[in-house]
Amino acid sequence: GWEVYFANTNGVSINAQTGVLLAPGESKLIDVKIKPDANATNGFQQLIFIGTSSQYSNVNTTLSMQFQVVPDREPFIVRPETAPRCPPGSSCGFTVEIQNLGGAVDVFELSINDMDLPEGWSVHYGWTQVEDVLVRPDTPVWSSSH
Repeated sequence: GWEVYFANTNGVSINAQTGVLLAPGESKLIDVKIKPDANATNGFQQLIFIGTSSQYSNVNTTLSMQFQVVPDREPFIVRPETAPRCPPGSSCGFTVEIQNLGGAVDVFELSINDMDLPEGWSVHYGWTQVEDVLVRPDTPVWSSSH
């Protein structure tokens, strides 16, 4: 399931039983940590933050918030700026950029779907290109084909 954790800005957790003590006119910043379920759907989610007086349950406030569940690993292939061109009967190479838009390092397996190529055409990886590519976030990798 989903987990929610409340902490002071210095990192010390807030006891759910005692809450946050506020003197009249006082305000405090607290950190709200959200851990989506491992099977949560990517996209925007609604969250309602409720603050209730421990002494008077009818004294409360609510704040509707929105946050985004993002994948921790997301491969993205950048289309070459110019379409690869090759004369008939020739072998020509081109390079594509592979990015990891997520927040975690991962190995992505590359594959080529040549179903839409005209009959007699083929595309293969470059001689030194491996099919499994380690891609770090914010560090793109270039894959060569011919």
